[in-house]
Amino acid sequence: MKILAFIRRFNDLSQTFIYNEMKGLLEEGQTLKVACTQRTHEEQYPLDGVEVLPFSVPQRIWNNLFVRIGLRMRFPNRPLRLATGALTERFQPDVIHCHFGPDALHFLDNYQGRRTPVFISFHGYDASIMLRSQLYCRRLNEVFRRPDVFPVFVSEYMAARVARHVQAPRRFVLYYGTDTDFFQRRAPMPPPDPFTFLQVSNFIEKKGHEYTVQAFARLLELQPGANVRLILAGDGPLRPGIEQRCRDLGIESLVTFTGRVTPEQARQMMEQAHAFVHHSVTGKKDGDMEGIPNAIMEAMAMELPVLSTLHSGIPELVENGLHGFLVEERAVAPYAHSMQKVLSWSQKPENREKVRKGFEKKNHARQLTEYYREALEITRRGE
Repeated sequence: MKILAFIRRFNDLSQTFIYNEMKGLLEEGQTLKVACTQRTHEEQYPLDGVEVLPFSVPQRIWNNLFVRIGLRMRFPNRPLRLATGALTERFQPDVIHCHFGPDALHFLDNYQGRRTPVFISFHGYDASIMLRSQLYCRRLNEVFRRPDVFPVFVSEYMAARVARHVQAPRRFVLYYGTDTDFFQRRAPMPPPDPFTFLQVSNFIEKKGHEYTVQAFARLLELQPGANVRLILAGDGPLRPGIEQRCRDLGIESLVTFTGRVTPEQARQMMEQAHAFVHHSVTGKKDGDMEGIPNAIMEAMAMELPVLSTLHSGIPELVENGLHGFLVEERAVAPYAHSMQKVLSWSQKPENREKVRKGFEKKNHARQLTEYYREALEITRRGE
């Protein structure tokens, strides 16, 4: 099967899940070409068959201006339209797969075809914060009525959230997967000396670092003298503020900031940790949300108990009390008590089993391929 994938920026460091999906499709024997308007981090995400398409910057500026003033949400771009037409004519894809709702609009506004199934994957902000825009919802309603368009959501929660604003005659739900061959233990969990809590993520609001460090400080009050530490791996705009918050709370000697880490470094950190923390929250101002964080899947594949929140699709992965503990967003005291309870836990083979059965990269690619075949059959029947 020939698949044309479109994403405006291929590939941001926070979007490993998209790269994993593409690699999984190639491992399944599919023919893949990736089209984008900007390629980034090529050394981290090497992939053959990536084509950077031209686009008009002045047209993009005008289009974005119309969006900001609420006049329209359409993205015609003559160079992109010509390049898209030439690419689809030359490659003759069986399926087109766009990532993120706004990126799909950019593609569809410059794509002339109607006979090839077009999949649109919704990942997080495009099924949360963007729904506040009536222009965006109107465009999605228009696009979803097309017989060649098939939306895909990363969780049942995200699908239901979009359904409150947009009617989708057909849709698929497909959990992203992680590489359980890569993320697996090479050695047993080390002795808890100290007991190590780990988070690996960007320092942005929805990752909830503020509440993690508050809860960690509260844990030290609940259990004075506890031999614990917290490692916060990653980087981002909120990191300096979180570092200052740790100083204000008097816990800076017990919190380590590593900066950005590679997948191999993240795996090694997970092998040395005792629990994974990821206090996902909904953005206060913009309503931005997670899908199901890939980092939680990776940690569970490494048999770590998980401390997270009742946020978006996370409860579809983490069962409270079995795989770890989930609390309400921004609930610092319950989160601290969960940290205290997990101190007595050891590694959790059942966590890896949950990921292996429902959130594994190869299974994801196989299921996605089945969805492609179903869409091709629907399109052939003219439904």
